[in-house]
Amino acid sequence: TRPDYIDHPRLDLLIHHRVSIVELGTQSCDDRVLLQSGRGHTAVDTAVAAELIKERGLRLGLQLMPGLPGESFGSLRHTVAEVIRLRPDFVRLYPALVLRGSGLERLYHHGGYRPLSLGRAVVCTAFMKKRFDDQGIGVVRMGLQPTDELERSLVAGPYHPAFGELVKARLMLRQTR
Repeated sequence: TRPDYIDHPRLDLLIHHRVSIVELGTQSCDDRVLLQSGRGHTAVDTAVAAELIKERGLRLGLQLMPGLPGESFGSLRHTVAEVIRLRPDFVRLYPALVLRGSGLERLYHHGGYRPLSLGRAVVCTAFMKKRFDDQGIGVVRMGLQPTDELERSLVAGPYHPAFGELVKARLMLRQTR
């Protein structure tokens, strides 16, 4: 869910219906990136929601999207550090893709957005996974689940049906070296 949708009444409702895990579509912890991407929430919204969720005894997942407009490696490192500080139970890492009909597609076609290359997305995601693994934060998915619909709607970006395997191979190569 959106971080800015979390409040006490919504959490009461979730708990009443025996929900045990809440995943927040955090995407980034850099407000400049969130604003340029039109996400509609802030890094503070994520921090507040994460605390509320954890206070209520629910498991917390955060979904992150490396490669959004305005992101630099410095802002990605800041996001990783902030997520580590928030101590979620797990994260999902979905590099930004340009999909047909999205605001990102309009930005892409007007020259206002350039997606990560597949190689750069693998490097960035490997960096994130290593940091989260080192902190005991589970990475439960890397890259979107391949579907025919996704492949039909893909305009640009670092899509690969075995993206997670590419990241793991990159980490294994680094360890071997």
